[in-house]
Amino acid sequence: MASPGGRRIGGVVALCIAGMALLWPALENGYLLVNVDTARHLGLGMIHPVYPLGYNLWLYPWYAWNLPWAVAAAQAALLAALAALTLRWLGAGRWWAAAGLVGSLAAATYAPILASTALPDYFTPIGLLAIAMAPLPGSRSGRIALAGVVFAAAIVHYSHAPIFLATLATSAALHRALAQCDWKRFAPAAGALVVAVVMLATANLVFFGRFQYSLAGSVFMLARLQDDGPATEYLRRHCPADGLRLCAFVDRLPTDHAAFLWPADAPVQQLGGFLEMRDEASQVVRGAIADHAGEVLQRAAGNAAAQLAVVTISPGRADVPDPWFWEIASLYPPMKAGLEDAEQFNGDLYKPRLEAAQRWVIVVSALLLMPLSALAVRSGLGRAAAFALTLGAAQLYNALVMAGLSGVENRYQVRVIWLVPLAVAVLALVLFQQQQREG
Repeated sequence: MASPGGRRIGGVVALCIAGMALLWPALENGYLLVNVDTARHLGLGMIHPVYPLGYNLWLYPWYAWNLPWAVAAAQAALLAALAALTLRWLGAGRWWAAAGLVGSLAAATYAPILASTALPDYFTPIGLLAIAMAPLPGSRSGRIALAGVVFAAAIVHYSHAPIFLATLATSAALHRALAQCDWKRFAPAAGALVVAVVMLATANLVFFGRFQYSLAGSVFMLARLQDDGPATEYLRRHCPADGLRLCAFVDRLPTDHAAFLWPADAPVQQLGGFLEMRDEASQVVRGAIADHAGEVLQRAAGNAAAQLAVVTISPGRADVPDPWFWEIASLYPPMKAGLEDAEQFNGDLYKPRLEAAQRWVIVVSALLLMPLSALAVRSGLGRAAAFALTLGAAQLYNALVMAGLSGVENRYQVRVIWLVPLAVAVLALVLFQQQQREG
């Protein structure tokens, strides 16, 4: 019979192997997965009002030194460590259980796609997971370390702060109600979010001359509202009396929100870009909300509901000739051969059977989340229930912010939806460990 030390070493090795399994999409691809937003984060000098610098500062050194695999390795390691620590802090901290949990994530969820992609979307679920774990460590140093993860996740994308703030408030309320948790345990994570918001606003002041959290937020909101209708109706009613430059495009509206923002002939690009449009966008958004408040809320709720219903897992196929691909290749010539040979550009990376199986995992996990949480509460495992329900609530906040204020996109929901199977697996393991302890 193996000694406790031997079993522990075996469990650690198994956890490391499971963590490496999170990289199977990149290994099958032959290179890290990329998309159009990857190009926008790969130049240290690319200061853009839409993209904060946080992820640029993370990606740039590794690609400049031709070490892109270090990005995937670090992302997989952080994800595996957080999953293992969750079990430990909830009282089910056996190494083999942690290895099984991480291996299940690699086999049956979207988590390995995120770990294998050079994209700030990776940090959305990582930040949410750190927030759900915020009160769990028994030491202040552990909570400060999680706050560091929250801070790092908050500075890579402007959508993160509102999602994280809502999730943090929910986490605090749930842990207080179900586990009598002290509010002070949430102070490090809350402080990290405040510092991140101030830091991003200060960066916008330095580079663009305005102390504001998100310079392009009003433009994205305008794109959503003209697509839904209220902003288009406002422009038709007020043009050309108010001297709005968008009046020149009113006959083309409404149009798809992406077509309103990005193509060369899009209204935003024709009128000078995001910085030039921000003040006029704010004016139209305020007017549309004032005139059509009920419709705006109804549309936002409908968009969020549509976003929550997204269960398409596949990242899809990309074509090599896209301009953003050549932009990456021109910035980092060593990447060109690797990207051209990547499976992502030459076939379907995700297999239909695997995608179908993962859909079932999501559906079954969603059905089990509430019953298992209720069972955990009845069993005196309030901390585990609060953790799981926080991750469930985060799905709604992500959908409200991304679809309600921007647009319905598969990518926005699949980046966080794997947290539901994670929450259910953690609940099942914690309940099983309690049953074992009680004989």
